[in-house]
Amino acid sequence: MKNTDQKDRRRRSPVRGFLICLLAGGIVMALVARGRFLSSAYPGESGRLAACLSDGAFVAGVFMTGIGLLLWISTTGFFDIMRYGIHGLWNHLLPMLRQEKRESYYEFRQSRSKERAVIPCPLLFCGVLFLLTSAVFYGLCQPV
Repeated sequence: MKNTDQKDRRRRSPVRGFLICLLAGGIVMALVARGRFLSSAYPGESGRLAACLSDGAFVAGVFMTGIGLLLWISTTGFFDIMRYGIHGLWNHLLPMLRQEKRESYYEFRQSRSKERAVIPCPLLFCGVLFLLTSAVFYGLCQPV
């Protein structure tokens, strides 16, 4: 029983999720920066690397922040009406999947709120961190 508790604690660790998000964002940043560095034709060499790193951090930051915001919004029940509507459409189009009594939207939302867990969003925080990093690199590549 101790082993399962330790595994659950490790699996739910926000630090681990934060590190995984940083690693994934760093890989995306490096790939975009490398592609941008190989294809860019900046007139001056001094700001070329900083500009490429700024672009890479911006791409990683926008993707991570966008996905993090969607995950955070989904924990509030904002998308429940779409899921309820799609579920009703499938029941209408495929009669073999139809339930005898369809629950009301209120009952559906109550059952979803019991299943919904409050999850930490390290993806959102990492995305904002990459956007700030992009701003720093952008400031470094601008001539003074």
